[in-house]
Amino acid sequence: LVPFGGVPLISSITADRAANLNRNFKVLLDNLELVEERDYQQGGRRLICLRCQNCNSIEPESQSGPYTKVLTSTKDLYKVIMNAHLHLKSCQCTPTSVKNTVTRVGATLGNSTLTSLMKDYCQ
Repeated sequence: LVPFGGVPLISSITADRAANLNRNFKVLLDNLELVEERDYQQGGRRLICLRCQNCNSIEPESQSGPYTKVLTSTKDLYKVIMNAHLHLKSCQCTPTSVKNTVTRVGATLGNSTLTSLMKDYCQ
């Protein structure tokens, strides 16, 4: 299972695959991490989630919680990343330089091309 602190989407496990991505894609993925959460409404069932590293890094009492999305299957990982892409562009905790880079990824490629490239990367 995922360690308590989370695992960045680009880690030693995925470094070879990420080497083929352009810098802007790497910035997008570098700001997201995989974490394990518990669904206490379903008896403490363990869930694997994608979380924003930026809004996770501030004090929990000062916010409603970090952006976290449950992964229902690995085939949908690219969809969850695309939703996180939208979050990163507006996250108050994301540095401006990262927001600009993430925004540039979508603006340069177009949303359908970005989705297609992310789907290929996640397979």
